[in-house]
Amino acid sequence: GQMALTSAAAALAATTARAVLFPPPALARFHEIGPAQQGHSGSPAAPETAGTGVDVAGPAAVLVAEALSAVADAATPALVAAAAARTSVPPDPAGRGLFVAALRTQAAGVEGERGLDVEVIDAGHPFPFDGTEAAMRTWFADHPSITIAAPAAGGEAVQQRAMARRALAAARGLQEGAVALAAAFGRAEDLVYLESPALDLLAIGSGEAVLRPLQALVDRLAANRALHAVICAPVEGFVGAPRDFIRVRADTLKAALVALEAAAPGRVASFCPNAGAGRSLRIATTTVIVDDVFAFSGSTALSRRGLSFDSSLSLAVFDEAVARGRGESLAALRRALVAARLGLPPTLVPDDGAQLVRAIAALVARGSGRLTTATLPVVDPPVTDSDRALWDRGGTVAPNPADLAAWLALLGSGNVLAGGT
Repeated sequence: GQMALTSAAAALAATTARAVLFPPPALARFHEIGPAQQGHSGSPAAPETAGTGVDVAGPAAVLVAEALSAVADAATPALVAAAAARTSVPPDPAGRGLFVAALRTQAAGVEGERGLDVEVIDAGHPFPFDGTEAAMRTWFADHPSITIAAPAAGGEAVQQRAMARRALAAARGLQEGAVALAAAFGRAEDLVYLESPALDLLAIGSGEAVLRPLQALVDRLAANRALHAVICAPVEGFVGAPRDFIRVRADTLKAALVALEAAAPGRVASFCPNAGAGRSLRIATTTVIVDDVFAFSGSTALSRRGLSFDSSLSLAVFDEAVARGRGESLAALRRALVAARLGLPPTLVPDDGAQLVRAIAALVARGSGRLTTATLPVVDPPVTDSDRALWDRGGTVAPNPADLAAWLALLGSGNVLAGGT
């Protein structure tokens, strides 16, 4: 079934606003004790899980509040009313700094009232995405029989946007992270650092609207011989994952790493941190940093299901405060992340992409207590297309791709391996 992976909070006022995307709960309880490589001697036994949180202040916090409202306000009239109530926006910070966008992922057929997805795409009365606010309210009243109050003077644009986003999410799902990452990878020039619970090259959607974000990185590496990439790829997924999910994740991760390394021999390095004797670090969130000027961080895994099916929220960050060609804040974030994963001081992390790849490749080649000795599980029996369709699902097809009826039918037909519950 679908996983809901959003853990965030937002507080808005007339002149201030703040929002936080929380890292995994284990981070505060265990991981702040010390470097993962020390094994946290004396602390309560638990799987080592690391992740990255985001704390934003200013107008960007309003975008996080909007994303949370789409989950909390399940009924469309409540969602529109909540949007209309957010009439004040904190002032923009002065000078150069960070610009932030909230990016949601949601499967089609999940959000909104039951049957809304079918109504939106019905050719007999399609939703008027290019219409006025009044036209959208009329559509909701006429077809799904949902009554939305008229806006206050000056509130038309806010309500129009809220109704359009609800209709889009219901019928087509949201793949905002996938779109942003494909674009960022496509313009990468120097260095990409990424860590995520899962990676795959599977296509999201079909036809002209198909998305393959990680394939965009593979293609860019092949086209741009100056580009380097470092991937922190966890050997283990989340605790308690179904056996077949583990098989499919291992299979797609292996294929993705092979494709990345083949596209740019000597310019890609991957590693998995150690977390004490016999343990490896589990990564619970995704962070991508491109050329130290763009970052993507949140709960959206870089798999087909993570980028289109599971419900998640991430933030895209653009750094305009540039020094020596690098965003100052995002360069510091990249150094801190690599240093934390390897138990090193940030000052030892190279900024040059080629130097960083060579350093990590050398560390992997000679072996180190900073890296896990665990390996990905053996994929046995081989993963089939049916396995991928079930365990690495896409979320762009309407109506109701998240409806488990078809999935359960496959379970009953024997097309899912025993134990994959």
